[in-house]
Parts: sequence; C-alpha cells; structure tokens
Amino acid sequence: MKKKVTIQDVANELGMSRNTVSKALNGQKVPEKTRQIILNKAIVMGYKGISLTATNVNILKNKIHILIVTNKPLANLSFFMATVKGMEQYTEGKDVTLFQYMILDSSTMSHDSFNQYLSTNQISGIIGIEIFNDDIIQMILKTELPVTFIDCHRFINQFSGAFDVILMDNFYGIYELVQRLILNQTTKFGFIGDFTHCRGFYERFIGLKETLSNNGLTYNASYSITEPDYCPYGQVGWMLEQIQKLPDLPQAFVCANDSIAITVIHVLNQLNISIPNEIQVIGFDNISESEHIVPSLTTIHTPKEQLGQEAIQSVINRILTPGIPSRISYIRTSTLIRNSTK
Repeated sequence: MKKKVTIQDVANELGMSRNTVSKALNGQKVPEKTRQIILNKAIVMGYKGISLTATNVNILKNKIHILIVTNKPLANLSFFMATVKGMEQYTEGKDVTLFQYMILDSSTMSHDSFNQYLSTNQISGIIGIEIFNDDIIQMILKTELPVTFIDCHRFINQFSGAFDVILMDNFYGIYELVQRLILNQTTKFGFIGDFTHCRGFYERFIGLKETLSNNGLTYNASYSITEPDYCPYGQVGWMLEQIQKLPDLPQAFVCANDSIAITVIHVLNQLNISIPNEIQVIGFDNISESEHIVPSLTTIHTPKEQLGQEAIQSVINRILTPGIPSRISYIRTSTLIRNSTK
C-alpha cells in the first residue's frame, strides 16, 4: 500500500517548518509566495488534506491533462511500458488524466492537427518519450506548454523553451563495469550502438571512453559497430554480418542497451565464440529478457517505474510553477553482474 503523504513529509521536502506548512495547507495566514510554493509541492506529492480556501481553490478545481508523446506504439517500447506504469501509479487517485499521441514521422506530422488535439483535450503539459527528432522537438516546444522529456536529443541544450529532462545515470554504471573488466586484465573494448542517436547512448559511449582513458588505454573504433540507429540492430543476420566485418574482435563489447546486447549474444553463440571466456558482453537497462538469455547478461539496472513517477512530478511541477528554469535530472542506476562477464 502506498504511504500516505503527511504535512511533515511536505515540510521535509521543502526544508520548512511543519507549522508553516500546516498553516498554508489549512488556509491560515502566511506570505502568499510561500503559500503557493507549499500548495504546489503538496499537490505534486499527492497530499490529500488541502483546505479549499479562496486562495487555493483555483489551483485544485481544474483537472490536469498530460499528453505522452511517442514516435512509436508504447507496446513496442518494452522498456517504457514499466515507465508508463509508474506514471499511472503516481496519478492514481489524483485529478490527472494521461493521453497518448504518436508521431511516426516528422515529414508527415501536421502542426495544425497536433495543436487541435492539444486544444480539444485541454492538454496541460507534455511528456516526450524518446523524442530525438529536431522538427518534432521544435513542434512540441512551440506549443509553449510545460514539457518533460524522458531521454533526449544529444544536444538538447540548443533548444529553448519551458522543459525539463529526466535521464538515467548513463555514465557511472558503464564506468564501474568497464573498470571492473579492466582490473580483470581486459584491455580491448568495442562499443555497439549509434552513440549519436540520443543523449543516453552518447553518455554511455563517453563512459566507456573516459574509463579507458583514465586507465591509460585508448578507444579503438575498429572494434566497434556504430552504424546509424535506423539500421536493424535487433536482427541477428545483420549483426552477424557487422561482427564478421570487424578486422579484429575485442575482449568485450559494451552495448548501448540490452536489446542490442542480446542480439550480440545470439550472434556470438552462433559463431561458437565463448562468452565470457573469449568475449564479454555488457548491456544497459535490465529488461526482463536480459536475465533469461544464455549466458545471462551483465547490465545496468534502471528503475523504470521511478522514471515515470519523476517525469510526472516534473511536468506537474512545471504546470503549477510557470517560469521556473529548465533542468536536467538524473536517476541513480546500479550494476548487475551476471554470466556474460568474468
């Protein structure tokens, strides 16, 4: 059962006294700016005991409609099904409704139909899941609605607007695993995945390169497969062809995500290359398949439901507090050592 949010919880979150928070939530006299900060935080946290005084009724009387924008059906984004579950858990019992809108291709999208959808459904804010296309990002930001992106364009800072970004900690998990392998005498590493595709992939790639550099090793691109992301990384036949093209094989492949790593394991098994004795494989995400592949995949666990909850809290906070600065937030990850590494 979900823990009930108390006045003390709100006070702790804001670093204020319980007495001040209690007064604000019960309609007693406090500075108006302080009241708004407390009310906004209480709503975001799901506190149920707010007094409907004249000072806060306008905030509470309107339902919040949040639009989840994707570029493919959520059913095809296995990682994000758990993320959306986290959103639904957070919004349960609150006056928040989730909608979904899919933009398959920037060349066929219609700004007018998108804006009409926003208007018809009285959308209050937008969560973009894996939206990396420049034109789609610009279209979303031009709505001037509060926006939170889950993962983002590699150069998201070039865009202006009222938005936040929620990311997994992509760097330190990779750093920790690569460091572990280096201490076990592994020196030749390849990266598999398009590191220009998104900020998450790029930070994982940088995690590999910096760990090598810090240990006096050099990243060798000839061990890597970094074709554009539209290439069929999930197809065993294509991956087999790419691995066979490599002039030499590394001692370890660091893969941009688990789906790619699982394809790599299938290929290495097909080539009768021993994992982990000849080549070790590292993934990222800890999707359910990573535990059942043979050998099981060493990976980085990402708390997917928490990611969804953080995204919802972020966009609601931006709805309730217009004009706050944009921010990029990271959620801590953890390493899982399984049988694909020594």
